[in-house]
Amino acid sequence: MSEYRPEHRPQILEFFRDAPFKNDIWNWQYETNPGALACGFSPIVKSDDQGVSGFNGVMPVSIKYGQDVVEGLWSCDFYVAARVRGKGLGKEIKQELLERAPVILSFGVSPTAAIVLEKMGWSKSPEVWSFRRIITASSFKDRAIQCLQSMMKLAFRIPLDLSLNLTFQSELPDAREVNALWQEAAPTYRKIVCRTYDYLNWRYQKHPLASYEFLVARDESGKLQGMLVLREHEGVVRVVDYIGCSDRASMLKSMMKAAVLRYHGARLWLAVTSDPALKRVFLSEGFF
Repeated sequence: MSEYRPEHRPQILEFFRDAPFKNDIWNWQYETNPGALACGFSPIVKSDDQGVSGFNGVMPVSIKYGQDVVEGLWSCDFYVAARVRGKGLGKEIKQELLERAPVILSFGVSPTAAIVLEKMGWSKSPEVWSFRRIITASSFKDRAIQCLQSMMKLAFRIPLDLSLNLTFQSELPDAREVNALWQEAAPTYRKIVCRTYDYLNWRYQKHPLASYEFLVARDESGKLQGMLVLREHEGVVRVVDYIGCSDRASMLKSMMKAAVLRYHGARLWLAVTSDPALKRVFLSEGFF
């Protein structure tokens, strides 16, 4: 095992030549997130006489798990050099990873990492759903899916909350409001990354490449009730995040309705969620 040193970075980036943007987001991803600022960037690095042979990036993150808040890790950018594959190094890296924190998160797992994790007893979560909604059909299959989408909208009806004031913003509301919303929403979730202002500000407002829009919901008194984070690029709209209580289906329905109208020229919508309420709202809006 080798402690990470700045001179390792060029060798590690060579592993990710198929992702040329990796160098552009390295500092944002690994060195300026709230967790790294608090405790430093300490990935798992393996070296031999030819240089770096294995790498597993980590991002410290606070997680609400059950009734407690624990300091866990996002595991990302796992790679083993071709010259040492098949020798157990990947398993060794993942075993060391398990010793780093009480909760490890891994999302968007590569085929290589999936093989290693499966052998170590990890299993896919049944609580994560991937959705899409096709607006522009380019094939018979797309048109068939559009029929399915229409059926979904009829089957999963949710009333709208017409009392809300919905606005689209290029910036987050102020830190006090966002943190108060998180404190109110947190008890409604069993497992969730803590959506504090510092986390959201780093993740969305300070991202060096992507640009996000915030759909903000307030009640009649002006109190912040929820936020959707959206990103549009070349006609594809992604519902990236939701911050708010998980039991506000009517509010979520109203927010999604407003988002669909906002991006009425989109050809495709994409979303991933582990929130059952948001899952139902997506279905009611014709996602599948």
